[in-house]
Amino acid sequence: MQQDRDQRTIAVPYSLKLDKAMVKVNEAEWDKARKLNANGGNKLTEVEKELLGRAIRLEFPIIYVSLLPEIADLFRELADTIDRALESQEGTLRSRLAQIKYEARMFQGIVRDRRAELEKAEREESQKR
Repeated sequence: MQQDRDQRTIAVPYSLKLDKAMVKVNEAEWDKARKLNANGGNKLTEVEKELLGRAIRLEFPIIYVSLLPEIADLFRELADTIDRALESQEGTLRSRLAQIKYEARMFQGIVRDRRAELEKAEREESQKR
């Protein structure tokens, strides 16, 4: 019976099977993370700070006046996301900050796409002339 218990495995795709020697765990970081989670998880470890990054840079074009109202709406949505993440007690601080970072990246993508559309329209208009 003991042998059966030792030899049981969970069906995992081959790509997910890891050799224990390949995985290096920093016990000190794990201990810090456990202590922080036990205390509510409102502080970030150095590793978490590195994973999240220190800042997010948001850029938007001001020469496209027609795009500015949409950008203002996107800023308001991002501000609401930040407010909700900071007021919420759901999840860890790391997960809430990751949500803010995700929304900021979405902001950047939308602005980049809209700018590309406007630039394309300008090029097409100038070619017609």
